[in-house]
Amino acid sequence: MMISYYEDIRIGEKRKSGDFVVDKDQIIRYAEQWDPQPFHLDEAVANTSIFKGLIASSTHTIAIAFRLLNQAWADLPVVGGAGLGRSKISCP
Repeated sequence: MMISYYEDIRIGEKRKSGDFVVDKDQIIRYAEQWDPQPFHLDEAVANTSIFKGLIASSTHTIAIAFRLLNQAWADLPVVGGAGLGRSKISCP
């Protein structure tokens, strides 16, 4: 694989990653270990929450996003989380 660098990226360039499907069991398993909020763990409780159903943890979705990003931009050298400090997780 040929390595690309920052200056090789064209403005507006788009890349496609693979698909990634998350099921209820994955959401619960992740939450049990990393984010044990009731609306991530218990479907009945989640249905009565402001979310009206089971939702994935924001850190779970970020981890998935990084996996897909690494697939789509696999030819770029890693610059350990450059700009991550400016990230914002919006309210659902």
